[in-house]
Amino acid sequence: MDALSNLATAQDASYPFVGIAYHHLQCQGTANRISLTGDFIKAARGERYLRILPDPRNGRLVFIPESSMAADMLDDSMQRVSITRGDRITCPKSLEPLLLEGNPEKSVVCVGSWDRFEVWNPNQWSKECARRKKIVGEAGLFDDFILSDPQTADYKIDHKYRLYLPRDFIAYNPQSKVVAVLGASFGAKPLRIIHWDDADAQLSSLSMPERRNLACAVSLGTIQDKRIVLPRLNRNFSPDDTAFCISHGGLVEVFSSTSARRSALTNLPSNLGQNRLGPLCGGVSGAPHPR
Repeated sequence: MDALSNLATAQDASYPFVGIAYHHLQCQGTANRISLTGDFIKAARGERYLRILPDPRNGRLVFIPESSMAADMLDDSMQRVSITRGDRITCPKSLEPLLLEGNPEKSVVCVGSWDRFEVWNPNQWSKECARRKKIVGEAGLFDDFILSDPQTADYKIDHKYRLYLPRDFIAYNPQSKVVAVLGASFGAKPLRIIHWDDADAQLSSLSMPERRNLACAVSLGTIQDKRIVLPRLNRNFSPDDTAFCISHGGLVEVFSSTSARRSALTNLPSNLGQNRLGPLCGGVSGAPHPR
């Protein structure tokens, strides 16, 4: 069994590597470095060293925190890199051709994979996207939270990509400060927002390969003042757009376009009357959230 297969038994991370980030290799002296951002910094917090597992067949490098169980299963010959001040990692010269083949712009795609992250050659990643798009689209993630009698409302996306969350979503888990956001990256509509405790429980019930396939479509967001900032991965909106939300208590579905809204309303249960529209934020597009 090879090293990549051995990783299937890896332990979950408490704050996993999820989502996607697009970067360029930054040349500093004779070294090319990759900057960690957003959720990747949070997931790597407290880590000093990473182990690198190259995957030439798929055009990617797998970075594994040295403190994880997965790192204990790797061969000692695997290269080790440190996370420097400024949350940067250095790409070893011997492994650069894997990322730079047919890639003169030196762009790379960082992909969360639960308890580790992957850095892909963008040409190979575009092929991988086609495979994962089908998986994510068929997963039906969080379907168990769909209610037969949801509530609906319009919300304004402000210039900082902040979105107010429905009142009943906040009340469902008032202690929660972190949410999982699924959608947009692979054309999955609508966005689905769920409290992280619930998302983690459902994701943990999946097999490790299923989790890894879905991790690239999930981002984490923090609730601040009843709002979240939409993660970059999930921004199929523009600032000042109006988002149409369907609230299922512990789950919020967010639609961006007029056509998507019309389709969503058509598919709602017939007993959902117009009197149910708007109890979450006054029913007026762009209305302030009740405090």
